[in-house]
Amino acid sequence: MFSTVSLIPQLHKVWKTKRAEEISFYWLGFLSTSQVLWLIYGVYINSVPVAATAIITLLIALVLTVIVMIDDKVSFKFGL
Repeated sequence: MFSTVSLIPQLHKVWKTKRAEEISFYWLGFLSTSQVLWLIYGVYINSVPVAATAIITLLIALVLTVIVMIDDKVSFKFGL
C-alpha cells in the first residue's frame, strides 16, 4: 500500500511538469515486474487487497511508462 501511495507524488510531478527525464526505464521495468509477481501471489492466496494494490501500482507504472516514452520520443525528435 505504501509503495503505491509513494508513486502518486512522482506521477503528479511528471504530469504537472510534462517532463519525465529523471525516470529510468529500468526502474519502471523492475517496479512492473515486482507488481506482476505481487499480483500473481495475491491471486494465488486469494487476497483481494494484495491483488488490488498490485493492479493499482501497475496502472500507475503504465501511465509513467507512457509519459516517459512520449518524453523520450519528443526529446529524441527535437534533439533535446
